[in-house]
Amino acid sequence: MAKQSVTDLTDQILTLAKEKGILQLSIEDNQLDGRLIHINHKEMINFGSCSYLGLERDERVIQGCVDATYQYGTQFSSSRAYLSSAQYTELETLLSQLFSAPVIVTATTTLAHISALPVIIKPGDLIVLDHQVHASVQSACKLLKAQGERIEMIRHNDLDHLERLIRKHRQTRGKIWYCIDGVYSMYGDLAPIDELYELMDKYPEFYLYADDAHGMSWCGQGGKGSIRGHREHHPQMVLTVSLNKAFGCAGGLLILPNREMQRKIRTCGGSLLFSGPIQPPLLGAAIASAKIHLSSDINELQDNLRERISYCRQLLQKSNLPDVANSDAPVFYIGVGEPNAGFNLVKRLHNDGFYVNIGLFPAVPLSNTGVRFTITNHITYGDIERLVSRITHHYPLALAEENVTSEAVSNAFKLPEPRKSEFIKSYPYIQESKLQFNVAYSIQDIKEKWEKIPVFKGTTGVSNLTLLENVFSVTKQQDIDHNHWLFQYITIKDNQGHTILLAFMTVCDIKTDMFARPELSELANRQRQEDPSTFISRCLMLGSPITEGTHMYLDENHLQQKEALNLFLKQIKYMQMKFRAEILTLRDFPKDSWIVKHIANTGFLVEKLPDTHYLENIDDFATTEYLSSLKRDYRKHWKKNILPYLNDYSLYEIPKIEQSKLDLFFDMYLEQQQNAKEISSFTLPRELLSASVNEGYWSCLELRYKNNPAACMFVQASGEELFCILLGVRSKYRETGAFRACLYFSAKHAQNMGLKKVHYGLTASLEKKRMGAVAVPIVALFRTTSNYQMETLESLSKSNFTHSGTATC
Repeated sequence: MAKQSVTDLTDQILTLAKEKGILQLSIEDNQLDGRLIHINHKEMINFGSCSYLGLERDERVIQGCVDATYQYGTQFSSSRAYLSSAQYTELETLLSQLFSAPVIVTATTTLAHISALPVIIKPGDLIVLDHQVHASVQSACKLLKAQGERIEMIRHNDLDHLERLIRKHRQTRGKIWYCIDGVYSMYGDLAPIDELYELMDKYPEFYLYADDAHGMSWCGQGGKGSIRGHREHHPQMVLTVSLNKAFGCAGGLLILPNREMQRKIRTCGGSLLFSGPIQPPLLGAAIASAKIHLSSDINELQDNLRERISYCRQLLQKSNLPDVANSDAPVFYIGVGEPNAGFNLVKRLHNDGFYVNIGLFPAVPLSNTGVRFTITNHITYGDIERLVSRITHHYPLALAEENVTSEAVSNAFKLPEPRKSEFIKSYPYIQESKLQFNVAYSIQDIKEKWEKIPVFKGTTGVSNLTLLENVFSVTKQQDIDHNHWLFQYITIKDNQGHTILLAFMTVCDIKTDMFARPELSELANRQRQEDPSTFISRCLMLGSPITEGTHMYLDENHLQQKEALNLFLKQIKYMQMKFRAEILTLRDFPKDSWIVKHIANTGFLVEKLPDTHYLENIDDFATTEYLSSLKRDYRKHWKKNILPYLNDYSLYEIPKIEQSKLDLFFDMYLEQQQNAKEISSFTLPRELLSASVNEGYWSCLELRYKNNPAACMFVQASGEELFCILLGVRSKYRETGAFRACLYFSAKHAQNMGLKKVHYGLTASLEKKRMGAVAVPIVALFRTTSNYQMETLESLSKSNFTHSGTATC
């Protein structure tokens, strides 16, 4: 959705977490025992470690590290393409024996992906990413885009969609690779591996690329993990695991279906050619850990952990806490819904001496924030009991302080009904506001109140909203689409009946790429040609897809202004859930408004919109004095690109649009929309153009070039201002400055009407500034219930459409 990259949006939320003392912390310990750490001079029990079996403190593993240091030194500095330590041969022999398959040890699991994927994926193959597959796999797949390979993303564990893709592409593609995690690192849920084995048996073209980094060692026979624990290695599967988590050492491991694949990756894998090796001390530790895995000692370590996991699950179930995955993994995720509630709860637990993590965007959607903690063999039963007790105590308090309801949490994580109802019953702690909250469904119901607020003008005035309701309004949720909207007018009053807040909202369908970068919108549009439902999102929007300006009034002199704003935010989050809107967006706020900062602190991301523009004090527009006040480059632009063409244009006001004119103007609008790249929107209905003028809501201005129709402008005068609402320009007249002429003549029209200001609106910033308009930065705030559409959009590549001999999207 955003013009910013995911990195920019990530920076917003993670910087906030850092400022709250949740992320990028450092321990102060000189010695570690696996259980206790010290942060900011405070002792904490470490519930954040991924060394699940506690092998990093095992004497045998430590001694293996020490002996290897004395035997080989601290470093063996050579690319494995040239020379490897003898330790590699020993370690790979042991791990090959463990997995009964060819293996390659790599410096990290990430480097394993980078080595393997570009080698095993062939031209014409299809890569399918599970939406929640680890970021390291997704990053490695970006290398494949450079090779021109097609990449699809599907929703998490959506095997129906996966099988449809297999059936669709099995005849036209080579192999179809599905990339997954064995244990997903945030929630701790497990891959449906039995069903995936069945699909591999059913379809010889289907291959699995699995990252079981969080499954290795703590489960499965011999510690082979969640995927290979009790299964043979499928000949259509490539498996990666981590030696850097429960294995207790460092490095990654590729487990391969045959020796030819092993040979080729070993020979051609990028990181195996050009990256450094695991150094001798940690190779020594890994050899010692591998020997433990091949002995019966691994069973006792696994049993000890399994009992701790089971104990923790039982305590969570008794407490009715929303344990999202409820799996057998040592990763636990307690859903809180909103980032601010997550910050609150994590901080409380840190203050109580329990180090836990936060699950946060972009690893999870904003509304799926949670407290993540892990169990290791270093943790005692008493530690677990005390942690669950403190979470149980703090959980309702954190939610109440941050105005998050238990119902919102249970709906965000789609908890099963029995657990959901118990959960809601257990935590009825949210204080209800004493302010009055009301929703109207037509501007006519609150017309008098609305007209008293001076900021509601132009496209957000009563007249324009009446027009929009006549054209777009529906009354049933099932009738909503991109040109049929539900209108919502929100009023918040104090006990004396004074209006503190008024807002106009619509529920509608928008293109997910509405404000995305133009190249992404182009690719999204091409996919919509094949499947019109692609990249369409249900949206609860402050304002509407066609309005621009102030959509919310807040009495900033009222003592309860923040309480009213918080109530508004609470209620629209509920409305988002009610209408199943994937996106909630609050549009068109001044960039530096305190309201923006306040809303952002409640779990919204800030998105920069195209600047809006206006001309002020237009009495002397286009005079010599006016032009002399412009920047030098702008004056040159007027002299070269505007003034020479003006005598060829003439302006006509169209009092009524007949059918022939409607056809002409609608074609102009379509041409202009096609050329507009900054906003990706649906085509508006023809009836809007005719109804707007014929029923007296807008004025229509026709611009003619040498008496030939060149452009049309739909404008509205409101008070002393002219609002430019809709524009149509014939492409063949662009070279003669038709768009610039529209800007010029709309200003002259306003001047002739005695108006004082022209609102040019969004986009085409340079042309409008050259005309003399002021650019005003504005932002939107948004939250999503799923990252899937946004991340799939970001993952689009032109390679998806250009591979030779394959179908295009």
